[in-house]
Amino acid sequence: MTRFPYDPAMERTSPTLVRRLRTSGVSITPDEVRRRLDEPDGDAAYAERDRDRAARLLLHVDDPVRVLDLGLRHLVREVGAARGDAGLLDVTDGRYVPAAIVADPDGEALIRSTPLPNDHPVLRAAWACDGPVAFDDVGRDGRLGSLRPVFAELGATAMVARRISVGPIGLGLLCVDEVEGRRRWDHRTVARIDDFVRRWLAPVLLASLLSADRSPLTAAERRAVAELARGHTYAEIARRLGKSERTIDNQLRSARRKLGARNGVELVKAFETASTG
Repeated sequence: MTRFPYDPAMERTSPTLVRRLRTSGVSITPDEVRRRLDEPDGDAAYAERDRDRAARLLLHVDDPVRVLDLGLRHLVREVGAARGDAGLLDVTDGRYVPAAIVADPDGEALIRSTPLPNDHPVLRAAWACDGPVAFDDVGRDGRLGSLRPVFAELGATAMVARRISVGPIGLGLLCVDEVEGRRRWDHRTVARIDDFVRRWLAPVLLASLLSADRSPLTAAERRAVAELARGHTYAEIARRLGKSERTIDNQLRSARRKLGARNGVELVKAFETASTG
């Protein structure tokens, strides 16, 4: 499977979702999720891999889109799917637009150019269900209705959709699919998708969205500081984020001013303190 490169400039978090979270009263911090890493996690063979991935997601808690991207990549690999996509959106948004896509370049381009109506019965079913919704034969499944030709154009032959949520708080939708032949999604695979989303991806995403919304830094500034915290030089940060060194310098200078830091060391310390909430 080819992974289309993560685009750090991509901003795809629904403003409606952010506004709803601000007024929901829900609260979870990255530290609360970290404490779960030490709790007993059942006897499933994949539990340790999921816990390791959750720990990695927490390293990127400053960036919800990056968290979604890494979580989706893990899930697609774990269940042996051909590709996947996921979006951070509210149930009331008009369209489903992916924020993260795991696919080859052609598949990525097709998915990105085909936003789906969020009020279609298929997406509504995913929003309403407290678990995955499986489609074994996209070409014949009547539930897909008017979306069948859309998925045929995308080359999808079987898929599983899942609401990303913490309790009643919906954060978006996730879909993994096959592109060749038919696949019957057995109970074990569907449960596998459900377990990772419910236990790890959704809580980390919620903590990430809340942390990012409280931060005085822009998303671009948070990414630059996060790279600085990982020990990268300005030149390395610029290369990793696809920016000029001048842009990175301006972003880090702005971040220091907003967080009251006099230098890079103080900036990283203030940033990490704010991120752990």
